[in-house]
Amino acid sequence: MLKMLNHLKIQLVLIIFIFIISAVPVYSMLDSSAVYCEALGYNFTTAMIPEGEVGICVFPDNTSANSWDFLGGKEALEWSYCEREGYEAKHVSDLEICGYSDECTVCVLENGTEVEVTQLMNLSFETGSCGDGFCVMGEDYENCPGDCASGSIDGYCDGVSDGICDQDCIMQEMPEKDIDCLYTFSVCGDKICDAEKGENYNTCPADCPKPSVCGNIICEKDETQENCCVDCGCPSGERCLNDKCAKIEICGDKVCGTNENYKTCPADCSSGGDDDYCDKAEDGVCDPNCERSADYDCLCNQDETCEPEYEDYLNCPMDCEKPISPFLIIIIPIFIIIGILVYFIYAKSKKNYEGDY
Repeated sequence: MLKMLNHLKIQLVLIIFIFIISAVPVYSMLDSSAVYCEALGYNFTTAMIPEGEVGICVFPDNTSANSWDFLGGKEALEWSYCEREGYEAKHVSDLEICGYSDECTVCVLENGTEVEVTQLMNLSFETGSCGDGFCVMGEDYENCPGDCASGSIDGYCDGVSDGICDQDCIMQEMPEKDIDCLYTFSVCGDKICDAEKGENYNTCPADCPKPSVCGNIICEKDETQENCCVDCGCPSGERCLNDKCAKIEICGDKVCGTNENYKTCPADCSSGGDDDYCDKAEDGVCDPNCERSADYDCLCNQDETCEPEYEDYLNCPMDCEKPISPFLIIIIPIFIIIGILVYFIYAKSKKNYEGDY
């Protein structure tokens, strides 16, 4: 009886063990180079060579590379995910960084950090089941939308109007299936970023690099001291002002700098100078920064035309004639009246004199 009970216990333990094993999902590893190649929308195939079967990644221009050499960064770096996203692509030999191999491709981010490419892409090399939250080989938006979002690179052109041009539609040469690709379907993938046809980093990352952002304190590859000194700094002896490098100015160096004027630094900037400041000083020089009426020296422009609004004989005798004296205007009529009166008195006296004789 005891022997039978022990036998039943052993059977029960075996049943429980088998149940636990069957309940745990078993994952197998996929070909990492194939996953990387197809995740980028390229075609993966195999070929026989004397050493055996090898994986081949075929690019849009019909060139190809050994898929493991491509993943390892030894070939076709120009077609890598790093280059597509606008990062620098590097080949490194470091098992600690690469993990799955002693050679891999790393992307150099804007801050200088180096990240292994499949880690940056968040690729999974395990086979799984639909609903586990991972879009792996064999799953796509059609057969497992729970794991594979619309517009993602999963080898299936979903054609969903979601504001994302599905790169699978581009790679499979049927961009017209996705309305989000209509502006770019004729050119996306030709390595030319055509802004006039609606291409940019968001609509066609295959052609357009990730744009730089001036002001993020990172001097990115298309930024310079000339176009973004906030990030890239300035040469020695200059500082960044209004996003332009300008020479550091010292009041008293006898040079009227771009940020100095007669008010802030009269030692360097003379009155009447072109320094973006109207000083209004009566110094015989018309300040070019003043309106005509604001600077007395600007009233007379010496153009041989008297302009009453600004000029008269006193401030501009070169343009205006000397006016008649107001005294003469008054005295002349008085003399005329006196003359007339004298004439009438004389005429009347003469007539009376002749009448007496």
